[in-house]
Amino acid sequence: MPNSDTADTRPVALVIDDDPTMRLIASRTLEGAGLRAVVASDAEKGLDLFHQVAPAIVLMDVMMPGIDGYAATERLRATPAGQHVPVLMLTGLDDLDSINRAYEAGATDFVSKPINWGVLGHRVRYILRAAEALQGLAENQALLAAAQQVAHLGSWSWDFSTGVTRWSDETYRIFGYAPQECPASREAFLGRLHREDIDLVKASLEALKRRGAPMNVMARLSLPDGSMRYVQITSEVIRSESGDPSQAFGALQDITDSKTAEQRIHHLATFDRLTQLPNRQRFAEKVALALEQSRAGGRMAAILSLDLDQFKRINDTLGHAVGDKLLLAVSQRLRETVRSRDSISRLAMGEDGNLARLGGDEFCLLVTDISHFQDSAKVARRIVDVLQRPLEVDGQELFITASIGVALYPLDAEDADTLIRNADAAMHFAKGQGRNND
Repeated sequence: MPNSDTADTRPVALVIDDDPTMRLIASRTLEGAGLRAVVASDAEKGLDLFHQVAPAIVLMDVMMPGIDGYAATERLRATPAGQHVPVLMLTGLDDLDSINRAYEAGATDFVSKPINWGVLGHRVRYILRAAEALQGLAENQALLAAAQQVAHLGSWSWDFSTGVTRWSDETYRIFGYAPQECPASREAFLGRLHREDIDLVKASLEALKRRGAPMNVMARLSLPDGSMRYVQITSEVIRSESGDPSQAFGALQDITDSKTAEQRIHHLATFDRLTQLPNRQRFAEKVALALEQSRAGGRMAAILSLDLDQFKRINDTLGHAVGDKLLLAVSQRLRETVRSRDSISRLAMGEDGNLARLGGDEFCLLVTDISHFQDSAKVARRIVDVLQRPLEVDGQELFITASIGVALYPLDAEDADTLIRNADAAMHFAKGQGRNND
């Protein structure tokens, strides 16, 4: 007997049986097997005791007055605490229907009467070891699911011979499917992809199946709510004895947050924070690409460098806050000019992505598809004219003028950096000749 001053840490076995002799012998057998036995003479008392003592195993007689063992087991399984506790049914019935009914009610196993008491203790210990292993597996699966959710990392598998596909819960979440809504399949996998990424992923899956080529692609998902996710899809294959690919195991990671942060960092690095126009770095890259296209098409291009006249005086007299708002108003006026539909803008200006702020009060415009050098002069004159109109800032009208310098490809330079520098030099020359000049 354990010391009464010491807490009894033995696993508890709950015996529910209306036969007092069975309860006594079962209790002694279980005590001898290292368990602490608690007994109940009917199902109602047994269910009450179950919630009080939280047993590791339940031995349930089938035939009892009132609630029988089948109904009691069903009620036990309906409670959160009783879903996974092993239930060993004790029955004098050995027909197949009774056995099936015991398992349908939720029994873990059954023992037919008369009971071999020498074997019962070993049987109970085996069931407890199996239950402990299952509990450990369930806990590991729960930990894995939690870790996958934290990491936004799902797992998937694909059996090439049967076509059976399996997804983890996190994979379903990433795809925006409910498990009961959509069985895991290659079609459901492809059905969530952005249409521009379907061919890439299809080709990667085919290479995975046919050659066992490892998969590592980034793709976009289009979800039902209209949102988009970025995912990284990776996989490896298991090969058969003949060396042919037989199964694939992969991971699907939601990298939307990191991709969004990357895009944000890139935007901050390449766009002006105040006006959201491309900065010098971004503009130089765009000019370099445009010059390649102009060279291939045998066309001319131009850089217009624009500087606001006496902008420092506005900053000094009205403050930098007003100066920033004026720059915003100028950038918006320039955008509207570039987007306008008159003959000059259709001729050369193109999109407002060709407009940039290089710093301070200096702006640049890339003009492409020029057939004659005079076209760039027309664009410059148009910008000078539109900027002469008053700009409203904080309810007051402000007047500003600009000086513009023009550099032509390929007449003035054949590379982006030189072309931009020459346009800047031409602008300073124009400013030296008088304000509001080009």
